[in-house]
Amino acid sequence: MKLRCYVDGHPADPRSLTRRPMNFGQGCPGLPAHACRIEAETDGFLAAIRGQFDQLREELIEDLPYDADSEEVRALQALHWPSQEELLRLDERLLARVLSTYLIQEVLDTLLPHRIEELIAPAYAIDSVSTLQISPATLRIEGIAYPMAG
Repeated sequence: MKLRCYVDGHPADPRSLTRRPMNFGQGCPGLPAHACRIEAETDGFLAAIRGQFDQLREELIEDLPYDADSEEVRALQALHWPSQEELLRLDERLLARVLSTYLIQEVLDTLLPHRIEELIAPAYAIDSVSTLQISPATLRIEGIAYPMAG
């Protein structure tokens, strides 16, 4: 899957980015925060994450009696639990919310499967995601990354 990555608006090699493995979303006091953006072709991304999405959908159906208050779950149920491809066609924003609410770490791991020792310098760990947008052509993720010790 072809990726386009940017750190502080400058092109970055995808091999220089990974998901922060521990304390995701908690920030890194004392380190400079860098804006990052990842763009991927939607078809390749959906193919790569299909199994995880399907498993999530099954878990949400099983947990329905306990999680009926979730806006995303109610919306998926109203659409008769569509596949991710059907959901992209029916409601791109709902698909984006489901991915960012339930699968954001899996999304990042699918896009950036690099182990820390495989990263190339300058390396960054994505700590949080502020935006996830998906269209028939492109997946776009924006977030904050912190430099990794070299």
